[in-house]
Amino acid sequence: MKRKTFMVLVVNGIISLAFAVSAAYAEGTISGAWEGRYTCQQGNSGLTLHTEQTDRKHVRALFHFYPLIENPNVPEGCFEMDGIYNKKSQRVEFIGRSWIVQPSGYGTVNLSGQIDEENEMSGRVKTGGCSEFELKKTDTPEPLPKACARYWKITKQ
Repeated sequence: MKRKTFMVLVVNGIISLAFAVSAAYAEGTISGAWEGRYTCQQGNSGLTLHTEQTDRKHVRALFHFYPLIENPNVPEGCFEMDGIYNKKSQRVEFIGRSWIVQPSGYGTVNLSGQIDEENEMSGRVKTGGCSEFELKKTDTPEPLPKACARYWKITKQ
């Protein structure tokens, strides 16, 4: 009986430790939805960057852009990105990859930025004709177009 009780305590301890390690790792990631704006040739545009940290330094992302009230003629689109995240310096670099929904005349962009102590990400849009981006982590991101949502859901599994 004592052995069974001991085994239950050990298993419960291991499970608790696994949850604690998992929670600590998740707090140090950039995974989640970041919402704000970016500026390129078309003017200010809405941007939601959905991110998933895949290991200590690699991030995959979905760049979703859309019109803002002050710039209603921007089309909606999305593409995937690959990124590098330096937890120590809080620097991020994203490279635009494959289109999922591509408006006519649009190309992917690259981002180089910094995460500050207020959980805001900002920096440069490193593509000709573009300037800056500003994002804040959110629990209620702008809804994705169906094609983008389907892609993001499938690739996260």
